[in-house]
Amino acid sequence: MRALKLGFRELLFSGPALPAVCHDGQRSYVWAVLDPAAAIGPSENAVRIEVPAGGVPAASRTRPHKQPQRKTFMSEPSPNANGHAAKAHANSNSPARKTNGAAEARSGDTLIEQAENLRDALRNLTLQANELVKSLKQHRRQNRAVQQTIASLRQLKTLGV
Repeated sequence: MRALKLGFRELLFSGPALPAVCHDGQRSYVWAVLDPAAAIGPSENAVRIEVPAGGVPAASRTRPHKQPQRKTFMSEPSPNANGHAAKAHANSNSPARKTNGAAEARSGDTLIEQAENLRDALRNLTLQANELVKSLKQHRRQNRAVQQTIASLRQLKTLGV
């Protein structure tokens, strides 16, 4: 039903345990098909939800699919030592220029690797921070439970129990 709502008109099923797929030239929609053996059987306690005779209720209809706009990013010229953009050499085919281009490519690869390493490190730090927050919250809950238990024991002591 979701594929039809998205505007797909051809549904391709390759087998009972294989994913189903839809194509329309620009988009693909794939979903997993449940194993028939895993299906839940009928039950007297089952709740049945019926769709009105007119089809899908108006509130749940989806808007037509709109293709996301693609953004094109242009690289900026790298500044030289005095802060101005580097000027093109008159002879761009010179051997020195070719060697410099290879060095720039290696430098670009190195920058990408550095950016990926930074991203991975930030992801690891985020995971560690989340675990620390989780542990601190658990510690706080345990501390409150201990404080409540101590208060209850003190109250029992004053009652002479």
